[in-house]
Amino acid sequence: MSRFLLFVFILSSQFSLAGNDSAITKKDKRLTKYCAARIVGMSPNKILSIGYDYEFGQTLKWSDIGSFDRKAQPPIVETTKFKRVSGLRFTAKIPIINKPKIIWQVGLNYWKSNYTISTLNSPTPKHYGLGLYLGSENLTTTGINTSIYKPLNEKHFVIFQTSADLNGDYKFSNIQSLHYLKYSAIALIGRRPSDYKQWAVGFGRTYGAGQSSILPLVIFNYTAPNKKWGTEITLPARAWYRRTINKNSLLRAGYELEGASYHLNFMSTSTQNYELRRGELRTKIEYQCKLYKAFWLSAQTGYCKILNCKVDDLGTGKDFTRNITGDHNYAMINKLSDFMFFNLSINFVSL
Repeated sequence: MSRFLLFVFILSSQFSLAGNDSAITKKDKRLTKYCAARIVGMSPNKILSIGYDYEFGQTLKWSDIGSFDRKAQPPIVETTKFKRVSGLRFTAKIPIINKPKIIWQVGLNYWKSNYTISTLNSPTPKHYGLGLYLGSENLTTTGINTSIYKPLNEKHFVIFQTSADLNGDYKFSNIQSLHYLKYSAIALIGRRPSDYKQWAVGFGRTYGAGQSSILPLVIFNYTAPNKKWGTEITLPARAWYRRTINKNSLLRAGYELEGASYHLNFMSTSTQNYELRRGELRTKIEYQCKLYKAFWLSAQTGYCKILNCKVDDLGTGKDFTRNITGDHNYAMINKLSDFMFFNLSINFVSL
């Protein structure tokens, strides 16, 4: 059951496209109407975001290196307690084309996870490894993505998105090889029956829960006629219930999937390439409010459920897609405790 739940929440892609209400352009001396990328009442679109993420105390228990079936329970060789895990989060979206008949933008993202150790225990003398290393080297994500929203007519549209992320235990002074870039892509086709409703279906390949998987994707955005509440849903990656307080503030409650596959340079050799597959499900409450003109504050808090914290050995080959029926053995079986968290960010937005 736990393996099934992991893959139910494995797909994670963010679709935030700028755009006004349905627009009209001239074509062949006739008026052509195109559906907009966003519906009425949605939460502000974050063009530039700088934030700080803080995770409260958690415990990491990890096994020795080997080859383990997913149901295996190898002995724990080290237990590390982290006082906190914290770091900067930065995202930006650069519009390339923003016209009624096509929207194309390029995005950048940077996440840093700094691990602060409180205690470390090892049954085997001087066996210190993964937990201690994370406490000294930490984890970094740097990525670039591009999104295309193409309306076909007044009611129908398609979305394409690709991304490349460099995840690992590196610093910019000693950045890891681009050979370890992780690529994701999605494609959807959708319908916008009114200014208050939008849906789409498609497929995507992503590392949303830490490991490469291919799964279906569903988007459903809705705003009630009174504009007081609505939904912002991208299944299975995230689901939000939105409550509008006034034109300058709103509340959201729901969940989001986060995760990545991190290359572990300190463990890897010329014949062994180890990847930490980390995936988590964050249930959260978020408050957004206007600070000044287009600058908004976002405050989140909630509880994080760990879905995956295992290590794979890719050897000299390429990454693989495990999915639900995959039979690849893990190189390490780790257990990371669940935890509370909060996140604060300042955002430059478009409405």
